[in-house]
Amino acid sequence: MKVLHLSHNVLPDVRIEKEAISLQRNGITSYFAGKDILGLSFPFDPFKKKYKLPFIKMANVGLQPWWNKLKATLKRVIEDCKPDLIHAHNVIAARLAMELNIPFIYDDHEYWSKSTQSRIIAGWKVNVKHIYRWLIWRKWEKKALLKATAVITVSDEIAEEHKQINPNTIVLPNLPTLSEVEKLTKQNINQEKLKSVYIGSLTDPQPPFRNTKGFIEIFRKNDIGDLIVIGDKKLPTKPPIYSLGFLRHDIMMRELTKYHVGIIPWKKHPFHKYCNPNKAYEYAHGGLLLLVTEDLTPVVRTFKSLCITFKDYNELTKILKYYSKNIEEVKKIGLKTMQYAREELVWEKYEYRLLQLYTSVY
Repeated sequence: MKVLHLSHNVLPDVRIEKEAISLQRNGITSYFAGKDILGLSFPFDPFKKKYKLPFIKMANVGLQPWWNKLKATLKRVIEDCKPDLIHAHNVIAARLAMELNIPFIYDDHEYWSKSTQSRIIAGWKVNVKHIYRWLIWRKWEKKALLKATAVITVSDEIAEEHKQINPNTIVLPNLPTLSEVEKLTKQNINQEKLKSVYIGSLTDPQPPFRNTKGFIEIFRKNDIGDLIVIGDKKLPTKPPIYSLGFLRHDIMMRELTKYHVGIIPWKKHPFHKYCNPNKAYEYAHGGLLLLVTEDLTPVVRTFKSLCITFKDYNELTKILKYYSKNIEEVKKIGLKTMQYAREELVWEKYEYRLLQLYTSVY
């Protein structure tokens, strides 16, 4: 069996690569077609061949002549690799797949219509173009759910809604692979000062459901230890804030084992009901105590008592003050979280769902 992974984004893309690796291990040949190929997240290449497609803003909302140019380029890719199935990553790829006479799986990485709607409601970088884009993508999403042979998404909450349109929907969370984490060991942390980590940008504008306004200030104004930020190349280091910039994924995972606490400090938002961010699982495999906003339903449900929740930054500050004086307690919880993650939260524990789905559609 041959499958074409189709995405409007670029490689590297950890989720796409993990799915291709699982398929490759089970005798299925993967190809990739996307906006660009800048590299890979893993040291080996699971794709037999990779193609670049002209995904630009005008094409991504179906405008002519850019859409026809995109479709014509894709048809040449199809003629070359002759896939039996298209694995369409997100709504733009799904809309393209609908115009081809090939069965497709719709892989919804992040509930597109709901996440885009949240930006509009909040007035975040909104103009007529953004509203038009949301209206188009919402329409495409409904068609994709109806016409897809099967649907994959990242949380139970999204799946419950998608199943109302397409019953053949599965959940495949964004978990690390065993090869990424099996050799990780918790570093012998002897610091007297609490070390907290955030993975993500704190300087670039973020959508409303990733609002972190005021987060850095709680470390500057309170004696709650250091904050290490990974993934923000614009943020300068100024103690107690330490910015490491972008790190390759395997290096980042090893770096996490040096610290105590992993935080998801996004302020409460209705879209959190659907959010299942990768960083929660990366923190867990790094042996960190998890502190998360209380309305991040999928994360809280997964970690249960191993996950400490807060309702706002005042409560987060109080929690950090407590743990800054009880670091040994933090270490014990972190080790329990790491063990739980190794046993339950690796990609290989869930990849059978992907393989069963492929078996059912081909």
